[in-house]
Amino acid sequence: MINDILLPGEYVGIKQAVGLIDRKERQLRRWYRDEPRLGRQPVGGGRIELSLPALLMYRVGNAEALELYWLGARDHPLVRPFIAAVMEI
Repeated sequence: MINDILLPGEYVGIKQAVGLIDRKERQLRRWYRDEPRLGRQPVGGGRIELSLPALLMYRVGNAEALELYWLGARDHPLVRPFIAAVMEI
């Protein structure tokens, strides 16, 4: 489902996410391993692309917003602030 909701500008590679989210690469890889809804790996063994809104939701522990986002509810009041925050980055 994440392939359907990721829009250009909302996803980045892990190395780029390190600077934007202020977390170490190792931690972001662990987050993705523990919560695959944070991104996608389009080609097996290829570059992992992380969703910035999903990372922000996960970072603050908002599991409900993450679930809604993953289901495609981009206009939900719990999801909109995270998408707006990404647009400001």
